[in-house]
Amino acid sequence: MPVASGFLPANTLFWQRQAAQPVLAVYVPARRWRVQLEGGGAAGPIHYRLPLPPLVFAGCGPAYQIWAVKRRPSDEREPLYHAPFPNVHSRGAVCQGNAPFPLCSPQTIQAALTLFMEGSLFNADLSRGKCRSYPDDVRRLWVELDGRPRFPLSELLPTRMTLTDLLRGHPTA
Repeated sequence: MPVASGFLPANTLFWQRQAAQPVLAVYVPARRWRVQLEGGGAAGPIHYRLPLPPLVFAGCGPAYQIWAVKRRPSDEREPLYHAPFPNVHSRGAVCQGNAPFPLCSPQTIQAALTLFMEGSLFNADLSRGKCRSYPDDVRRLWVELDGRPRFPLSELLPTRMTLTDLLRGHPTA
């Protein structure tokens, strides 16, 4: 049976099949994102324009994972850091809430990334252990970074994972 990836999105780190589903990971360069945080009361969500570090965003079926990196990965031993977001489990799994995430494919992974980053309404869930300055709540770091040009990489907290773990289908929590 022939296996082909078809066209892959820009910055694809790897593509493979796992349990008959495509697994895809993309590198996301550092940039500023418009994010929304629950808590604005009657005024609605609080909006931030956050500089964020480089990221690795991966998906398989309806499940997605996200980690921070300090630079574009050059090999499988690249260390992964906790993504500086609430609503992400300690092993990188995105808590999707009610968001309509598409099944992961080369055609949908960018839409899933945009949905997570700019279409999600982040809240206090899973906000601990995501940055050095505010270990109890990464949202406090967001307040400081709003409108700034760059994310301070010294804020990233390491995981015990590398890209090798992703390639081997390391389970997420």
